[in-house]
Amino acid sequence: FATLRAVQTGEAVRHHSEIIRHRDGTTLPVLVNAVALDPHVLGWSAFDDEGGELEPLAIVVHSDVSALKDAERLKDEFIGIAAHELRSPLAVIKGFAQTLLLQTLRGKGAQLDDWQMEAVQDINKATTRLVELTEDLLDVTRLQGGRLELHAEPTDLVALVQRVVPRLQVTTESHSISIAASSEHIVAQIDPRRLEQVLGN
Repeated sequence: FATLRAVQTGEAVRHHSEIIRHRDGTTLPVLVNAVALDPHVLGWSAFDDEGGELEPLAIVVHSDVSALKDAERLKDEFIGIAAHELRSPLAVIKGFAQTLLLQTLRGKGAQLDDWQMEAVQDINKATTRLVELTEDLLDVTRLQGGRLELHAEPTDLVALVQRVVPRLQVTTESHSISIAASSEHIVAQIDPRRLEQVLGN
């Protein structure tokens, strides 16, 4: 605990998060700040009136952060609800964009002009990105709730990076992204989607 660390090691502890558990089962989230007091610095004697060494001292401040935790919980709930609600309309837009692309490639329906084809492809890409952002928002709520799951599978890291880099390269003209690998194939047991997130970040 922050208080023990301060009095035992002389360490100053700042903004340490703790939960006080009451006997009736209720809890109180607090932020703790603890600063050890050095008798020498304060000009005090290091010994008491009977010549014994003074007990270690510290100033400890507990700040009730219940309101802050409630606000965080409400924020997480809102993000979760908003992300779930976004999924349905995005799925419809993406579905129709892909249908238009496929039907045009198969020669069914009216032939799209080049600019129309390009516009539909851009809609499809943008919708894919929005779906990914929605999943990222849901990941935030999963992380907060300790429910984020990893799905590891044998994955070629070199191929994964080669797939991700061109997508990242188009986001910048002032940087040139290159890949250097010690081997043509490096296979590891990982969650490929999560690693793509890491590379993108």
